[in-house]
Amino acid sequence: MLVRRTQLKRTAFARRLTPLRQISPERRARKAHDTEYMLWVKTLCCCAPVHCCRGVVQAHHAGKRPGMRLKAPDDTCIPLCPQAHRDLHSQAGPFRGMTGAELRQWQNARIEETQAAWARHILLKKTAGKDQQ
Repeated sequence: MLVRRTQLKRTAFARRLTPLRQISPERRARKAHDTEYMLWVKTLCCCAPVHCCRGVVQAHHAGKRPGMRLKAPDDTCIPLCPQAHRDLHSQAGPFRGMTGAELRQWQNARIEETQAAWARHILLKKTAGKDQQ
């Protein structure tokens, strides 16, 4: 085992050559949150390939991310139980062995199904509102 005989000297922090950019409030507020859609997704049953559903359903942001460390838009959420959600992120359980392309294809199909069900839900809600008037 190697042991250092003298301590390392403390040096000053490196200075940034370019200043950090400030993000404008308009740009920060650009992402529209669709809370109603996400709450509705949480009322659906889990859409995992093998139904191992345990617990309350979570809304998984399955769409394409706009950039690093950014969530996908809210309108691309799919319903997953907590176990399936963990398995999806760690590629375990029913998602083990899926390639990235296969996983993306599966998620895109679930997004289309969920959005179609949402469109039917909104249509029924509108027609029910007209019937009551």
